[in-house]
Amino acid sequence: MTGRCTVNGAFTLIELLIAVSIIGVLAVIALPNFMQARVKGKIAAARANIAACVTAIESYRIDRGALPPTRYHCLAWGEETAKKYFELPWELTTPTAYLAERPLDPFYTFPGASTEAPGQTIKYRRPGFGYFNGMPTEEGIWVPTGFPVDNGEYVFYNNASAEHKASQSPVEYGFWSIGPVPKEDIGFHMLEPVPSSTWYDPSNGVVSSGIIVRLSTGHQAPPS
Repeated sequence: MTGRCTVNGAFTLIELLIAVSIIGVLAVIALPNFMQARVKGKIAAARANIAACVTAIESYRIDRGALPPTRYHCLAWGEETAKKYFELPWELTTPTAYLAERPLDPFYTFPGASTEAPGQTIKYRRPGFGYFNGMPTEEGIWVPTGFPVDNGEYVFYNNASAEHKASQSPVEYGFWSIGPVPKEDIGFHMLEPVPSSTWYDPSNGVVSSGIIVRLSTGHQAPPS
């Protein structure tokens, strides 16, 4: 008598293909949720880092009676240097450690973000005394004329201006992260922390362009 011998518990080719297809479908469904969860985690980390910076700078102001300077670099000094525009002041870590270390931007922390480090710090800007390409200067900040409403018309508060002095600015400083949609073009990052038209808005989708920001006035994006 002839017949076929089968191994109990073995899978047929069709069963294996069905199993692989099901796993593939589940992966397609789960991957976007996983990616969104990662972005939300980075947003939370950016906000926590910015909150720590706000606490540090207010402690610095109490002790020193002033705010640390803005530091800005132009592209002419080299791409690597230009990436550090509006970098977090080192005065917040030394000689007094208001921060144990300058926190990195979670959205600007990846291999290749910098030849000197795996990423860039949280950004900072204030009107008043600062440094441009390492030279002392008067830095400024663009603020909407209808602040806190972004009416599309802006004033540059700067002590070099006779009409709009830094002390008249309704915003004393701003901290920000570049947000979930970083670009290679450095020019894209030349965003002011004040105009809300450049702010991250989660209602546009978790992965949306715009900066995660907090101002001296308490205005922030995304909102708490």
